[in-house]
Amino acid sequence: TLSFIRVSESIVLSDSQITSDYRVKENVSTLDLNLYNTNNLRPVIYKHISSGKTNIGIIAHELQEYYSFLVDGEKDGLKTQSVNYIG
Repeated sequence: TLSFIRVSESIVLSDSQITSDYRVKENVSTLDLNLYNTNNLRPVIYKHISSGKTNIGIIAHELQEYYSFLVDGEKDGLKTQSVNYIG
């Protein structure tokens, strides 16, 4: 079951399950961990300003340095950046 909440140009999912069945994927190959690793990423714990909730995540512009395809927007742009955590 997915429930959507629209928050200033972002969509927030709660109680979500994302389809990961092999039948919805193509061109599948094993991830090269020498190329795609998390060694340079800095997981953070933070309090979200709008909701007041504590979360764990990644700072978008820091992730963008290594995996730009997982980030929408530009650092200090007109819109806030977002991260494709599912990706």
